[in-house]
Amino acid sequence: MERAREADPASSQNAVFLAQVYDQLGREDKAISLLENGPPQWRSVPAVRFWLGVSYALAGRKVQAAAEFAAFRELAPKWTLATAKRFWARYYTPQFSDRIAALSREYSIPEN
Repeated sequence: MERAREADPASSQNAVFLAQVYDQLGREDKAISLLENGPPQWRSVPAVRFWLGVSYALAGRKVQAAAEFAAFRELAPKWTLATAKRFWARYYTPQFSDRIAALSREYSIPEN
């Protein structure tokens, strides 16, 4: 994922995937730095806002997490955890998936 990010540093998708890997490894600081320092257009990409919120929440940075999840909800008001869980089940351990779902609920992301 780091090589993919280096090959296309403007790709928000590659950045989100790499941030997810960092978070699963307990490297929230790396995930946050990566997503915070992306190009300005990333601020309008729902996946970036969502995952930055997750990274802040995992790092215990509640104020920043709340702001990112609120921005995400504005960009993707119909997005639900039910949809995301199907995706997460393919890539995350059940424990990590459950943790992300719990954090999402804590910050008012709807279940359905």
